[in-house]
Amino acid sequence: MQYFQVFYFGVNIIKEFKVENLIKRISEKTIVSIKDKEYVAKAKAYYVTQSSPKKWYVKVFFEGLYVLVLSPSDNFIYFGKDIGSIGYEYPTPKRIEFDGKIFKKITEDYQIMITCDFGSPINIEGEVKFIDYECIDNDNLFISVGLIVRTNRRADIYAEILNLNDVRIKL
Repeated sequence: MQYFQVFYFGVNIIKEFKVENLIKRISEKTIVSIKDKEYVAKAKAYYVTQSSPKKWYVKVFFEGLYVLVLSPSDNFIYFGKDIGSIGYEYPTPKRIEFDGKIFKKITEDYQIMITCDFGSPINIEGEVKFIDYECIDNDNLFISVGLIVRTNRRADIYAEILNLNDVRIKL
């Protein structure tokens, strides 16, 4: 069984981990501690992909172009930063190099926003063509090469896959 930590008036409360519970607890201006660094939630939106239209996931956006992705269907969490473009033309090749590491393509799909819980839907990702990559030497590193359809802007996310202990909500 996995657990997540919630801080309530300075008291650490351990709860049974369910990604859905974590998603419900994040509202506008919620302080989310990720690997002991605090971020304030600015926007939260729900998405599906063209290949899995019934498996929704959530993106929480923070200042500084940081994003937390929570997928309840597979208990998958990652946190990263929108770095613009990693330097490859879209569509990108099967293998890419970034930050001295080699990444291999694992999926290519199309993201669709189904609802925006808070924040401006104009200022966050909407429909995005994306290609995901995993690092061949480090299972925790991840790149999502994104092309925002509305603006034709690249939104490549360099991310780390998180463990439950890495995410805490301050109430």
